[in-house]
Amino acid sequence: MNWKESNGKLVKNIKCEDFEEALALLNKIALVAEELNHHPDLKIYSYKFLSIEIYTHDTNSITPKDHKLVKEIDLDVRTEITRISVLIFFRYSNTVPKIYPIEV
Repeated sequence: MNWKESNGKLVKNIKCEDFEEALALLNKIALVAEELNHHPDLKIYSYKFLSIEIYTHDTNSITPKDHKLVKEIDLDVRTEITRISVLIFFRYSNTVPKIYPIEV
């Protein structure tokens, strides 16, 4: 994911499929932030866009903690986007996923 530096913050805007996906991503990021005890500014706007701003509030600047949070968000968000996309696909399609047995 591409992050931009703007006004002393690491910034990322993500276009989601819909409000439900934006909310799911926001909640996933909140869990990651809680684990690291480092909290970004998160905002959903225009119903399907998620804005993420990361900086260290105490110093009002970008610190190594911010880069660590970005890395964790990138890992988890990619996984979450893939999972949500699959769920949305099956919800709105008439296709039923096939389950194949695994031989051992």
